[in-house]
Amino acid sequence: MVFSASVVKSYAVTGGETTTKFLYHQVASLALGIFGWALSYRIDYPHWRKIGTKFFAITVFLLILVLVTGRVAGGAQRWLDFGIISFQPAEAIKVAFIVYLSLWFEQRLAKINTFEVILPFMLMLAALSVLILMQPNLSTTLIIAATGLVIYFIAGANFRILGTFLVGGFFAVMGLIKLESYRLARLSVFLNPEADPSGLGYQITQSLIAVGNGGLFGVGFNQSRQKFLYLPEVTTDAIFPIIAEELGFLRSLLILGLFLVLIIRGYKIAKNAPDDFSRFVAVGISTWFLVQIFINIGAMVSILPLTGVPLIFVSFGGSSLLFSLFAVGILLNISKYTKEEVIHANSGSWRGNWGSYLSYFSGSRRTRKKRR
Repeated sequence: MVFSASVVKSYAVTGGETTTKFLYHQVASLALGIFGWALSYRIDYPHWRKIGTKFFAITVFLLILVLVTGRVAGGAQRWLDFGIISFQPAEAIKVAFIVYLSLWFEQRLAKINTFEVILPFMLMLAALSVLILMQPNLSTTLIIAATGLVIYFIAGANFRILGTFLVGGFFAVMGLIKLESYRLARLSVFLNPEADPSGLGYQITQSLIAVGNGGLFGVGFNQSRQKFLYLPEVTTDAIFPIIAEELGFLRSLLILGLFLVLIIRGYKIAKNAPDDFSRFVAVGISTWFLVQIFINIGAMVSILPLTGVPLIFVSFGGSSLLFSLFAVGILLNISKYTKEEVIHANSGSWRGNWGSYLSYFSGSRRTRKKRR
């Protein structure tokens, strides 16, 4: 799909020399991502307890470095250039934050609802948010915040504390939207995209045209009309509308189904994880995937305000593909440590599994509460 979505753009940026520029780049990124996936799969998850803090510190340093020496593109300063390779630290921080936060919570389970945990957690989220928002990158900030809150909930946070975080986060987001005119404009377009279809509402209008044009079975692979420079960012943020246009509604549902299977399996790994640390990591990775997929597709079909975030495993971009596959390797390594009899006992129907996830996590929270 990266090849199909990029043929016109590749032809334009290379002056008519080739239509495969983006394809070759993505193949190289995939090879690097598979290497990262194999590497993280070979690292037994207990080792992340030893290196997780250093990993997090390095990625935070890179977030600071990108604000000083990073490359600016499209009005955002998000890339570090290392010769022939460019790199987005915001993608690395997603993995590093999940690992570090899981370790941090595991060490403080007895005090999870006390001010000794609440205040540092709040300051940690605030500091990361500031670094990422300075790029600017609101969508990644929302993904990290949502993932952190879900891990906190699984660690045993009570609903009153979570409610306070959610209310505070809502007002913070509203404030950030008002501070930047382009964010306020995006919100206005989301509420009424027809008001300015050739201006601020152009991208979402073209996206909906692509989705609608696909019908049930699509116009055919490589036959999209919207990729002919009508729809912006067709290789990254807006690749799903091209998929819907070329492959149609039914095959788009199949892709969404594959995403759903991946996320369910991730939560199942968390459910059968051998300890709190691995459970928090598996929940964090699965939640990250869920939130990012929802934000990307939701924005493209106008159920969320327009924002820039890649579709995991599909969109063009080496950093996203590398660290997404790296995270999958961590998930698979955790799954090696689950007891075979537990996996066998829980390999029944999908219907039974859905209900057991919530009861399991709730039971774990109650057990920790009684122990405290």
